[in-house]
Amino acid sequence: MTREEFRRYVEGLGFADHYPGMQGIGFSRFIPADRLAAHLDAVRAEGYSDYRIRPEGERPFYTAVHYLEPFSGENLSAFGYDMSPDPVRWEAASRARDSGEAALSGKVTLVQQSTADRQPGFLIFEPVFSGLTAVDAASRRSNLLGWAFAPLRVGDLMHGVLDAVGHEGLGDAFKVSVYDGDRPTREGLLFASSNADGATTSASGIQASQQIELGGHRWSIQVVPSQHFLAEQISRESTVVALVGTLSSLLLAFPVGVLVVSHRRVGDALRVADEANTHT
Repeated sequence: MTREEFRRYVEGLGFADHYPGMQGIGFSRFIPADRLAAHLDAVRAEGYSDYRIRPEGERPFYTAVHYLEPFSGENLSAFGYDMSPDPVRWEAASRARDSGEAALSGKVTLVQQSTADRQPGFLIFEPVFSGLTAVDAASRRSNLLGWAFAPLRVGDLMHGVLDAVGHEGLGDAFKVSVYDGDRPTREGLLFASSNADGATTSASGIQASQQIELGGHRWSIQVVPSQHFLAEQISRESTVVALVGTLSSLLLAFPVGVLVVSHRRVGDALRVADEANTHT
């Protein structure tokens, strides 16, 4: 699949209209060290004469961001990025490779983040294999082409989720926080609504927490009522529990939609293109 074919294919998915926080869809190519020179030559022959893989250094293999759409603006800074030296990214990518299933990463700072509007992020990886013979971990490793992936900003994602439940209409009634991992910690904080401070406890003693699993990775959602809400409501605790359940369902719906619809289709398209090239 050429760069232009990839651009047209991703553009046709219309992801920007459906998945808030999603910065793009890309393909990270798996490159054994003995194929590195050929890869560099091929990309530079496309007109990118200064293309290189970052971070530099000798490794047994590389995982360069080869395609990423939209290929403009801040996304350009991810071109050629090798995720394998980063333990958080590589844990998710290698888990996807060995399982054959899409995987969600832990909390990261996205490569294409501007300094003006930094947010915690995460990535979704869908493994792409050559042919249909990848039925176990060993064959998946030997037939790996790379990963279809998407970088997402958690703040933008959560604002989309909160809009879907009418959070703006609730005013300051609830404080919503999302954490990376199976328990709330300050270092794991992914998102806090504008009226939340990232606190892990409620002075009123009323709060609701729930863990959700996305692509083999856990997040924790916490909803704490404000003092205004406590003063106005009678059935307080049940309302808080209901809200955290709704948020959990919507969070599952957004990323799983990305996993199932966009990435699997992109991965299939890349695999089919590889097979076509092999037989021509």
